[in-house]
Amino acid sequence: MKTLETLIVENEDWLVDRVVQYAVERGYSEYTSTLREAWRASICGLSGPILEAIAAADTTSPREAGFGRARNSIVEFGVEQALRHRARGVQLTDFLGLLKYYRRAYLDLIYENQMPEADARRYRDYFLDFFDHVEIGLCGEWNSASNADRLRDLQNRARNLTNEKNKYLTIFESIREPVVLLDANHRPTHLNHAAHRLFYGDVAPGASYYGALNSPLLNAQIAALLEGASEGSYDTVVETLSGPREFNVNIQKMLDISHKFDGTVIILNDVSEYKRALRRAEAADHAKSTFLAAMSHEIRTPIAGVLGLARLLRDTPLSPDQSRHVDGIISSGELLAGVVGDILDFSQAEVGGRVPVPEDFDLAGLIRQVLMVVDRPAAEKGLRLETQIAPDLPAKLRGDTSMIRQVLLNLSHNAVKFTETGEITVRVTPLAVETRPDGWVRFEVIDTGVGLPDGPSDWLFDPFTQHDRHGGTLKGGVGLGLAICRKIVASLGGEIRCGANPDGGSVFEVDLPLELAASEAEPIAPPSEPVGARVLVVDDDEVNRAVATGFLEKLGHVATSVASAADAIEQLRSGTFDLVLSDNRMPGVSGLELVAQIRALPESPISDVPIVIVTASVGDVKAGATGGTAPDGVLGKPYDTEDLSRAIRHLLPAHCLAETRSEAPSEVTASVADTDLSALRQHMSYLGPDRSQRIINAFATSTPARLEALRNGVSREDRQEVSAAAHAIAGSTGMLGLNEISQWARDIETRADEGEEILSVEEVSRLELQLLDLRARLLELSARS
Repeated sequence: MKTLETLIVENEDWLVDRVVQYAVERGYSEYTSTLREAWRASICGLSGPILEAIAAADTTSPREAGFGRARNSIVEFGVEQALRHRARGVQLTDFLGLLKYYRRAYLDLIYENQMPEADARRYRDYFLDFFDHVEIGLCGEWNSASNADRLRDLQNRARNLTNEKNKYLTIFESIREPVVLLDANHRPTHLNHAAHRLFYGDVAPGASYYGALNSPLLNAQIAALLEGASEGSYDTVVETLSGPREFNVNIQKMLDISHKFDGTVIILNDVSEYKRALRRAEAADHAKSTFLAAMSHEIRTPIAGVLGLARLLRDTPLSPDQSRHVDGIISSGELLAGVVGDILDFSQAEVGGRVPVPEDFDLAGLIRQVLMVVDRPAAEKGLRLETQIAPDLPAKLRGDTSMIRQVLLNLSHNAVKFTETGEITVRVTPLAVETRPDGWVRFEVIDTGVGLPDGPSDWLFDPFTQHDRHGGTLKGGVGLGLAICRKIVASLGGEIRCGANPDGGSVFEVDLPLELAASEAEPIAPPSEPVGARVLVVDDDEVNRAVATGFLEKLGHVATSVASAADAIEQLRSGTFDLVLSDNRMPGVSGLELVAQIRALPESPISDVPIVIVTASVGDVKAGATGGTAPDGVLGKPYDTEDLSRAIRHLLPAHCLAETRSEAPSEVTASVADTDLSALRQHMSYLGPDRSQRIINAFATSTPARLEALRNGVSREDRQEVSAAAHAIAGSTGMLGLNEISQWARDIETRADEGEEILSVEEVSRLELQLLDLRARLLELSARS
């Protein structure tokens, strides 16, 4: 019998569906329940006694077939069912008719499941025997009741049904949300009190139930609501007697499996006040964002002016005391700029920040940019900067470059700040697919500094918190850098965490989902330094114009400055320019609007001029620049000559004096030094003696170490080390105007990066001789000046 028990229990849903099907098809559903669970309860009410009778069957006597002595309990079950259904007013013929189809459903269960014929016959006999004895008990009890008993039962049942109906009617009327019931033809049949107030006016509860429903306003709104969706949830405006209101509309078909009430329920949730409050909050956020953008411009602009003028002043002849004072101004200004930037960036992140703007970027180039920024403070403390990029990572990825750069800059600045000796490493690796989906990249900033406090370190990412392990003076700042990092990483869909470095210090990890760049561009030659470009400076602030003009002239360019967009258009039409350098926040016409105006000019050479926008909010400008307003470059405030030079170098090679390198790297000959020294003398004339002296001294100090790193990389065939050393040599010689030897070093860097054959020992020796000779001649030149 275990097989039959299992068959019944495992097919409970099937039995429910089959019985409902028979009831609907044979016309027995008119007075039955509309809910599936009620039918399930009736199946369980039958299956339970069937299984109990099977368990109690006396199978020990072969003379008694079927349930044997357990038949008595089945008859008692039939009597119980008769009492229950008669009290509900059910006719005997209706009950017996529907019971017949319950029996057929159980027999179908046997016929439609494969089993041995002997088992099927035995199970069928059990079902027939069970239902026969249920009918015996049911009919006997039903006919034994007098007419008076039946009438009394019906009266009691009628009273109970009336009370039950009134209870649910009261619940329906008491629901605070307006509810409308529709029939199968979408005509309203009932409204609760809240819905009646909306479309008919304030009347007593139950008015729609006991009165007529005829409202042109209601009928029109029902038609409009059903046009929005026949089922589901959405927000819309509904016309009511008190005027238009905003509602969240939920439309649900009646859950009636018997199909007696094939209608629809509409529930209206008034969200007018919520929407109004939401719009006010959004307006307040927008106003706050606008205020922060304005304050970012108004605060960062004078700071940029102070720093710019101080840097220009530092490159003029000064006494030692004056040089020290100017350096103090620059150092304090940079600290102030960092603090103000952190506060403004954090405030902007608090109101939602900006939406990430993905763009293709060169991974190695991004890391180089970050390390170039922290190179000077790291060198002052004697710290080594290392880069480790996994070879299986693609060269180009897609993501929000400025946001990733800001996170890595904040972490790298912290690493330098809290590290006194040792090294700082930026490591980039792909995450394992089993850990993260394909495309996730981990950035790590590893230092050998003071380390992390004992215990959990999540609080380090809270705003205005700092850590000093030794209880000494804090390292400056307001404790917002890591809080900003966490918000930026969250907006990028990534994660940030920190842990201890086994070698001492700390490790900060940033996991980001990054895509492969849309196209792997062909490697191009590094751009050479353009000189003599004609640049139009557009800024309403006189100090900013002076700083930009001074930087441009220091870089060897010719600057013309104007104070408005209108003057810029006039200058472009009357003169010839290679580049426009424009502030973004200007009265009247902004920098982005100026871009659109220039691009719309009919004169082709003018409309195609490269444009760089200077702004205190780089991310916002990139996010807001689309189509005709997109500039060719964006430069963040405050900036220095290196930042400006990098922006110009990125844009002008195709328009100015830049030349592409030859296919094969040329050898450096003895004449290179003579040619480049001539260019260096010109550099020294506009850099000034003090700045030139510092640059030459730095070159003389760093050259031996870089040559040693290059030799080590070649001997170990370590392309990364060769690339880093060649990059450093190219940068330092390029800053001195030693273009030919700088270009040769860049060729070496490119060969190492692209997997080509790296230098031979002989080539390294030739380069070493040239650089050492050049170093000696530079020191001699410096001593004469």
